[in-house]
Amino acid sequence: MKSITELKRARLVYHGRFNLLNSAPIHKIHRFSVYKLKIIERLYSSDYGELNFLIQDDQKPAEKCIVYAIMWKPNNIHELKYWRASIMDQELGSYVMKAFINSYLMEKYSVE
Repeated sequence: MKSITELKRARLVYHGRFNLLNSAPIHKIHRFSVYKLKIIERLYSSDYGELNFLIQDDQKPAEKCIVYAIMWKPNNIHELKYWRASIMDQELGSYVMKAFINSYLMEKYSVE
């Protein structure tokens, strides 16, 4: 797998409307909840699959990041990218990302 890339700007992917009150998290990391986002349109090639996840602080919703898992084969993650809100500390974002990858993604998907 390529190394995890932090993006300075969120990728151009349109997600379905996300209502925090009506959505149940798929995973919890300390005080952060993880939600799977539904992609409705992306401005990139459709040759690959993609899963997007929102990781958000339960107490401070402005502290969040989006994880982009890019797959060349079904259930096989080829590349991971993430964007974090500027209000979120870089070190904290890195810890949360690594915890999410190790405790959820590596158990559910094959990672090249």
